[in-house]
Amino acid sequence: MPTVDRTMPTILRTTVRPWTDPARLWRELCHVAVGPVTGAVSFTLVVGLVATTTGLLIAFPLALPVAWVMYAVGHALAGLDRSRFVSLLGLELADPVPPLRSTGWLARLKERTLCWPRWKEMLHGVAALPVELVAFGLVFGVWCGSLALLGLPAYAGSLPGGSAKFWLFEITPGPGAWSLAVVGLVGVVIGWLLGRRSGRG
Repeated sequence: MPTVDRTMPTILRTTVRPWTDPARLWRELCHVAVGPVTGAVSFTLVVGLVATTTGLLIAFPLALPVAWVMYAVGHALAGLDRSRFVSLLGLELADPVPPLRSTGWLARLKERTLCWPRWKEMLHGVAALPVELVAFGLVFGVWCGSLALLGLPAYAGSLPGGSAKFWLFEITPGPGAWSLAVVGLVGVVIGWLLGRRSGRG
């Protein structure tokens, strides 16, 4: 089993890495930001096509072309999501769907129906929306709140009443504002780690 280097220099290099590679940080944030959009498109199309195909099973011949479109769209959407991981995270994900071996149109449709990786792609298309929304809320909630705290010493005195008012206390310019700025700095690092985790999870 490979050992993990937990020495202080390694920990510090890992902590400051986002600031030494801002382009990578930007790509990771873009990956999280785009996730809900691609998730919404996938969810809408996959659920709509599966529901239509299922509803048309009573008139079986009508369900066949819609089922073909369902499998094609599901595979295309999964490929689009894989390209998002490659282009923004540099994470290569192999296409899990094996090439079709049948020759006839109906035989190919049957092969697609019995192909579990295709169904996993469509399940991913349905589950992606809630997962991406949670990731987006966590990452950008932490980032925005942390950046607001990080800059607090610069603008706390300009707020109404000359202080930043929270639920049970208020912070005026000085040691309190600087203490929250340190909390904000820690939150920015946590936000970056959440962004990486949500992108690779």
